[in-house]
Amino acid sequence: LVLIISMEALFKPFGTLQSVFWLDLRSLALFRVLLGLIIIGDVIDRSSTLRVHYTEEGVMNRIDVLQHERVDYNLTIHGMNGSVFFQSCMMVLHAIFALLLCVGWKTRLMHFLVYLWTMSLHIHAPYVGHGGDTYCRVILFFSLFLPLGKVWSVDSAMKSGVANGKISRGRTFAPVGNVASAAFIYQVMTMYMISTFLKTGLEWYELNTASFWALRLKYFSTPLGHFLAHYPDTLRFLTWAVLKWEFWGPLMFISPIFPQFMRLFACIGFIVLHVSFGLCLRLGFFTFITNTTIMALLPSCVWEFLSAKVWSTEARRHSTVGFSAKSSFSRCIALLLKHFILTGETETFVLEEKTAVGAELEVDDKSSRIWLHVHEPFRRQSLCNVEALVYVLRRLSPLTSIPSKLLCLLPKSFYLQLDTAAGAIHDFTATRTVISGGDGRRRPDSAAADFLHTTKKTGKTLLRRLIYIYLLWMMICILGENLNHIGYPMGFPPRSSYWMVYSTRTDQNWNMFCPRPPRKSFYYVMPGKLMDDTPVELWRNGGITWETWEPTFGEIDWSEPDIPFTFYNHRWFKHMENGFNSAHDFPKMRFGQWVCREFNSRTLGNRRLKSFEVWISFLEAQEDGSYEQVGHSKMWDQDCFLSNSIPHSNAVPG
Repeated sequence: LVLIISMEALFKPFGTLQSVFWLDLRSLALFRVLLGLIIIGDVIDRSSTLRVHYTEEGVMNRIDVLQHERVDYNLTIHGMNGSVFFQSCMMVLHAIFALLLCVGWKTRLMHFLVYLWTMSLHIHAPYVGHGGDTYCRVILFFSLFLPLGKVWSVDSAMKSGVANGKISRGRTFAPVGNVASAAFIYQVMTMYMISTFLKTGLEWYELNTASFWALRLKYFSTPLGHFLAHYPDTLRFLTWAVLKWEFWGPLMFISPIFPQFMRLFACIGFIVLHVSFGLCLRLGFFTFITNTTIMALLPSCVWEFLSAKVWSTEARRHSTVGFSAKSSFSRCIALLLKHFILTGETETFVLEEKTAVGAELEVDDKSSRIWLHVHEPFRRQSLCNVEALVYVLRRLSPLTSIPSKLLCLLPKSFYLQLDTAAGAIHDFTATRTVISGGDGRRRPDSAAADFLHTTKKTGKTLLRRLIYIYLLWMMICILGENLNHIGYPMGFPPRSSYWMVYSTRTDQNWNMFCPRPPRKSFYYVMPGKLMDDTPVELWRNGGITWETWEPTFGEIDWSEPDIPFTFYNHRWFKHMENGFNSAHDFPKMRFGQWVCREFNSRTLGNRRLKSFEVWISFLEAQEDGSYEQVGHSKMWDQDCFLSNSIPHSNAVPG
């Protein structure tokens, strides 16, 4: 259905597609900001294990990844160098691109760079990845074709002009509906609906015990999850509700009946769903990226309600903000305030053309250094420069009204120095001419302008159609791949054309807790021997993965530890799970070599590690809430003084 309606858009761009697959520009702006923030958070989280997971000094070798993993169409910039310095620079650049995406500076370019860096990072360190990373990649790809920077961005602020003595926003808040928005919603719907087809176990459909078993997993379950596991009857209802909602909820995103209400209801439902998942299960990055994506789908009625009922105040309706058209600094400050801080109710105008808006301000030659002016008739206040800026942040902005209260803690000398510096910049950027209309740009003659306009419009239309065709083909390929996962191969398109999916890393498989949640939890025991045959335990309470870890010598403790705290973070858990589940031995071997190097670099003398073993112990959850030990299995034997070691592949975690 989505594909058929999307194809219609190639010929009727404002038909059914716009009325069903629409996205509000303000929701896209909020999505852009949150997307940049969570990517910065993810980079910071990954940086805590940068040396271990991303450099040649850690548990992986980039040459091994290139040789054994599927990289036929994958581009990894991070794989150019494995030094700590290079990887640190890559992380810093990644965070800078995400920050610029937040503020909307060169939005399309920054979005592409964030996507490129994210894809490269995931290829470079495949064993620390999980479903949240996959979802982040595909969302970054499909949102690349959306107008994320049309409102509430530096780009939109710089594109708006000054006309009739006022700042024009230059852009409206009209929703966007095209193939790009359809592809984005299609991808969101695909994740939820395909996962329901993969949940084929009796625990999901007949017994309704899937939530109970998921909350009994030692590593994933949080304290709240352990508490809810004592109420199996409630969890049976929640299991039924989650399965039904994941199938029928996405259809509300494209409901032609009461579209605003149905879209809002669906958004609230999925936000509650993912927040609940995040409170009960340790899902890491997945909780943040899913909630962020839902923000892009918020309907226009949310913003209309906020504008009319929440953000509207007497001060914001009656205040006016003036700026000097003689200074590019003043004009820039006013544009940024208009597009980021002020609501649409607050009027912004040129001080030199005050009569055009009927303002009664006293602006004489002595006030030539005024770069910002605020007049509030309701309180009969008139403020200039830094005082005006502080007043705007504290009284006229719904975004900064609360945090800006901290400004009162700053000394007056700070404001005086800031005012002096701003005045100097204002004088430096001031011009002798007043911009009375337009945006100040030089205009070509009419004939050349018509030719350029026609050529540009034709080129944009052609490029847009090509992008739409490409997105439609990607949607078909992704549909075919997901149908293969659920056992209904479509046969079209041929597998040879899937290079487009693999090259963009939009390949996906939404099989978490499918076909049923596992009942077994596991933990690792790593007994080792020193050069003098003294036994040592390497993996307990975080073990050697913690910088402050102290080894425990003597008898090995095989009892169950506090499993969540045996891993430094979620990335370490995924590396152990994915690495020891791998069909290749090199992840286990590289891990063993790293443990030997790390231990021996921390100790001196005869207390040097000679060898160690990796054992996995399984705990099976029982229906009465208890756990039963179901044995130990050796997975790896590492000799620190041999080039390779012995694999034991008779056990698979989980």
